Amino acid sequence: MQFSCVILLIAAIGPKLMAQVFQVRGGASSLYQAQGGALVMHASGYQASLGAGTVGGRFVGGANFTKVVGRSTWIAGDDYIHFVLPTDIFDTSHYVVAQGIGVMTTLRNTGIFAFAGATSTGFNSPLFEAARAENPAFLLFLDRRLGRGFAISSKMVFSRQTTAIEGLDWEPADRLKMGVSGGVGANQPYGAASFDFRRKWIIVQAAYIEAGNQFRRAVVAAPLESEPDRENIIITLKPTKFLSLTAGRQNFLTPLTNSQNSTRSSMDQGTANLDFAGVGLVATFYHSTYLSNSNDSTAYSLGRDFTHRVHATTSYLESRPDKEPKTRSFIANFSEILTPRWNVIEVISRSHEQTSISFGE
Repeated sequence: MQFSCVILLIAAIGPKLMAQVFQVRGGASSLYQAQGGALVMHASGYQASLGAGTVGGRFVGGANFTKVVGRSTWIAGDDYIHFVLPTDIFDTSHYVVAQGIGVMTTLRNTGIFAFAGATSTGFNSPLFEAARAENPAFLLFLDRRLGRGFAISSKMVFSRQTTAIEGLDWEPADRLKMGVSGGVGANQPYGAASFDFRRKWIIVQAAYIEAGNQFRRAVVAAPLESEPDRENIIITLKPTKFLSLTAGRQNFLTPLTNSQNSTRSSMDQGTANLDFAGVGLVATFYHSTYLSNSNDSTAYSLGRDFTHRVHATTSYLESRPDKEPKTRSFIANFSEILTPRWNVIEVISRSHEQTSISFGE
């Protein structure tokens, strides 16, 4: 159905394709088990894309048409919809994939995004974007900025399971933000509060989240995105312009494939970063727990600019899971800027007693 809609859209604007830019890309990726291609068109006031191929041996496709009309932007086909809450201070990349028709506009100082169609499963491929419709849904996102540093938001998804999360964002002072979010996600309770304080010598980010075991922003088979959970805090100290020290603890609620319940995990980390005389040194320690497993890992890296065109970085990583053998990896990366439009990269890596060499531009 999505291919038919976009083909009709492209046919309707065909006579106007005079001052446009066309991009064609395609190929195969053994890493993603994908092959296929995409056609992208850019023009004044609108853009369109059409892609298809196979991912994991399954044929999939995707299409999108976006056009600006006055103060509104209209979308048809697939859309990657940002789903960010005021309390998402550690990760602002959350999104929902949907298929249908939508509009983004402003009415009486209120930002409105409405989308009718279906939530979709997205397929991961660097060659083209693809999605498969799953559950009929209507999405309504509202944002309004009030006086004195206040902003309110409402994120609603009406589908097989309902999501309605209200948010408040407050900036009481320069480089100080506080947020509150609450409601339900996929019929599960959700509540969060956040604090973001920034100065030249210190950054403090903290949040506390309570969510049901089956909480999701939208129920789809993929992508399965982890959510922050319980206490989360990261503190960065910058005693000098050459040195920064970071320590933190984060907890996650991670959905599992073919399971309604999510699992909880945690990670403690500490990082020291020294940048002096053009040499960057970074040392990081991680301790993570997942179900009944734990893992301690360390990472060290050294980077240097030899000229403004040549840069080299070496990294050593070691992982020590409590129930598996220890693993070590070494990576060396070299990059050269030959022209403003031509970069060359060489990578040497060694892991599991095997060495690989790759290069590209």
